[in-house]
Amino acid sequence: MSASGRRLSLVLGILLAVVAFLGVVGVIILNTTQNNSGSVQVVVTTRDVAARETFSTDMLTTMSVPQSGVQPQASFHVGDIVGKSAAIAIPKGQQVTSNMLFANNGIQTAVSAYLPIPKGWVARAIPTSELQGVAGYIQAGDYINVIANVNQQTFNTTSRPTNKSLNISKTAFTNVRVIAVGPAGHASGNGVTSTLTIILTECDAEYFDWMLNGLKLTYTVLSYKDYGPAPTQPVASCPPTTSTGIGPDQVDARFGFTKV
Repeated sequence: MSASGRRLSLVLGILLAVVAFLGVVGVIILNTTQNNSGSVQVVVTTRDVAARETFSTDMLTTMSVPQSGVQPQASFHVGDIVGKSAAIAIPKGQQVTSNMLFANNGIQTAVSAYLPIPKGWVARAIPTSELQGVAGYIQAGDYINVIANVNQQTFNTTSRPTNKSLNISKTAFTNVRVIAVGPAGHASGNGVTSTLTIILTECDAEYFDWMLNGLKLTYTVLSYKDYGPAPTQPVASCPPTTSTGIGPDQVDARFGFTKV
């Protein structure tokens, strides 16, 4: 091949390489433009969320954003966030990403998150077991009734004498809300937990404490169709600092165990 022919072949080769390169660049630009022009529904907050606050459905919504505006570790379904707790303060309209949440990893409640206790109420742990606690089917958010099993002689005091000696069972507390199951920081996977965490007024907590130490208690679970709204306000008749002192006379006067 002559020198001029070799030069022509070289020029054609270079031109073909340039065309191929420009074609690849064009495809990349086209794909990038198409991707950026699309939109994605991401989960955002409907109000300011405080650190350690637990998400409910009304605190979240979805919003359409360009794909280029999707934050790393963004969430795309409200249901994936409900029930989890914010590790940091999140402003209204902010995308909710997984690194803003307490790590769950199968644990029911993050150790550092506040318990969902309404203003003016208190929480306490109560013992449970397979037979005492409906075979372990009680879950956070359930409402339970508490049945006290007692011998009437328990209330035979000098101020309230009784000759009765009858073993009775009586529902003492109704519609008690369970806010956690099992100890914090332990997975709830297998087996039956040994504790439930419930919310009470301070007044009821003192009566409950006395019964735990003196009576046999068992629990029943209400149908979810009978659940009412969770308490949100203090009970005016029982401020959280109330302490009256509870003994057998006060318990019998309130619940009437010796009147059966």
